[in-house]
Amino acid sequence: MSIAVLEPTQSPAVSRPTIRTLPAGPAALLVEHATKRFKVDRRKPPVLAVDDVSIRLERGEIYGLLGTNGSGKSTFIRLVSGLLTLDEGRVEVFGHDLVREEMAVKRLINRVSVDAAFFKKLSPAENLSFAARLYGLDPRQARRQAAPSSGGRK
Repeated sequence: MSIAVLEPTQSPAVSRPTIRTLPAGPAALLVEHATKRFKVDRRKPPVLAVDDVSIRLERGEIYGLLGTNGSGKSTFIRLVSGLLTLDEGRVEVFGHDLVREEMAVKRLINRVSVDAAFFKKLSPAENLSFAARLYGLDPRQARRQAAPSSGGRK
């Protein structure tokens, strides 16, 4: 659903307003001034991994996050998904503040890493139990609910 907003045109020769469509409701993802630093050595200053990033994504929009190795892409995704804490800034998912409503946000999003070596060592059932605990769910109930769709793979 969208809301139409009337705006005056820039040209004095045109007397009709233009119509711009704005999405109704909260942004799917709102990140304001996200910053993350890592302390890697007591003798050195912290490494700035994510520097004052702001973005607003509306429901149904698709974005790609591009950058070289070490540019902060994975750190940014971990911040947005609640797996790391922000040093500065804020994150909202569908109007839920990540700090104040962490479990509500975690229930709305999911993240799978392509290089999660730890999770490769777990069976699918163990991965499911781990994810259930991460999201505050009962691991046994999650296994029961997933069993009909697992195809017999444990």
